[in-house]
Amino acid sequence: MIASSANSPGSEGVANAIDGKPTKYLNRDGKNSQSSGFIVSPALGKTLVTGLSMQSANDSPDRDPKAVTLEGSNDAEATAWDAGNWELIAQLDDIPAYTDRFQTQTFSFENKKGYLHYRWTVVDTQGPSGCCMQIAEVAFFGGVYSGPADVTQPGDSVIASSSNSPGSEGVANAIDGQPTKYLNRDGKNSQPSGFVVTPSLGMTYVTGMALQSANDSPDRDPKSITLEGSNDDEITAYDSGNWQLITQIDDIPAWTG
Repeated sequence: MIASSANSPGSEGVANAIDGKPTKYLNRDGKNSQSSGFIVSPALGKTLVTGLSMQSANDSPDRDPKAVTLEGSNDAEATAWDAGNWELIAQLDDIPAYTDRFQTQTFSFENKKGYLHYRWTVVDTQGPSGCCMQIAEVAFFGGVYSGPADVTQPGDSVIASSSNSPGSEGVANAIDGQPTKYLNRDGKNSQPSGFVVTPSLGMTYVTGMALQSANDSPDRDPKSITLEGSNDDEITAYDSGNWQLITQIDDIPAWTG
């Protein structure tokens, strides 16, 4: 663990914040709106955190957290509190005042990205405190991050937007797990082309996608894409069925390799 500063009593250092006991982490630099906290790098490796809990310490309610941010980093190593590349995961404002000592408050939030390191920062204390920030225990909830899973697999039912493709460059190549090419001659510039795929897994939940450029002619690479979903019992043609827009991706950067 890395503390935001070393300004803590000898028996109330940063390690107390995640020791599984009601021992106290106190930082004297965390007065009211002066930020303080810690960085932790879970031994599990990359994890996906979707909640946290905070336990109040033994005394002085004015030192309890009132506003907290949680950030994540995938740098190879976290070496200092104020170094590295960090992304905001969650911001908790106006945390209710604790009504008792050693009381735990729990918060959940949406997060779909895994991180190697976490920076927990108390932005403001309940105050007014001319002394410090204190916390008995902080816990992060989630699990080991296994990465995004491809819901499609070779052999899934695929319908092309048209059959205007060379014999060896048909639509099945788009999801065969190999760098083979799907080429559609009807997809010139702003003329739409694509495919419908029905994953053999059944109903799935898609939160992202990956696109791999083909072997030649960068001018043919996608620049704008839509992804739609349908819960019709069966899809029989590219231009039939009931569809809902999931996402639209415009101005895709040109592939450089």
